[in-house]
Amino acid sequence: MTGFNSKQRMAADKMQEPVAWRWGIKKLNGGYEWRYALHKTQDDSVPLYAAPPQREWVGLTEEEIRDCLGPEAVCIPPGWSRLTRAIEAKLKEKNS
Repeated sequence: MTGFNSKQRMAADKMQEPVAWRWGIKKLNGGYEWRYALHKTQDDSVPLYAAPPQREWVGLTEEEIRDCLGPEAVCIPPGWSRLTRAIEAKLKEKNS
């Protein structure tokens, strides 16, 4: 059955209530006949949401920034930390 994986489902449950539930009845040809309800009626029901769950912004760690710079970067060059944080802030602004 397709749907949210368990981590997405748990995150979505915390953020919003499902608008409906879906479950499948396996057909003889191997496919599924999908059924829908406004309340959870089956143990294997999958929640359906009006909008996809929003993910919380997670910035880069200093180690991740060093990894992006390559194996020869033992430390972050002067000024690069400010630059990477400015880029992160702009991305966060555009994606929030």
